[in-house]
Amino acid sequence: MHRLERLQQETKALQGQIARLKSLLTREQEKLIAERAAFEQYKQDQMAGTAQEGFDQAVAMVEALQPKQVKSVIEQMNRDGRVSEMVDILATMQPRKAGSVLREFKTPADVPLLTDLLTRLRDRGVDPSTLAAGIPQPDAPL
Repeated sequence: MHRLERLQQETKALQGQIARLKSLLTREQEKLIAERAAFEQYKQDQMAGTAQEGFDQAVAMVEALQPKQVKSVIEQMNRDGRVSEMVDILATMQPRKAGSVLREFKTPADVPLLTDLLTRLRDRGVDPSTLAAGIPQPDAPL
């Protein structure tokens, strides 16, 4: 009888120990999940910061180019299907410099791309009239 009671007590003790270990394991898993989430957020923040720094650097480099060179870059990016990237850069540039780039689109063949750029800038929330000052009109003589 004593053996049976002792075995039952040992079983209860072992079950209690298992329950405590399960509880500890659950807490550790929750802690690990929280740490992973924090790490992923940190990683995303770092990547976003790096991407923003790279974008700001690209804008500065484009602003340093001659407007004619930037026009060539826009035309190439348009051929590559990446004109939306250039629209983002134009929208971030100083309005005076972006306007000087847009003024390079002078020929009738340039009008469709210029129209597309201005439409995309407008849709992006940039007021094209601040950039478009001095852009030749399609009907105006060159």
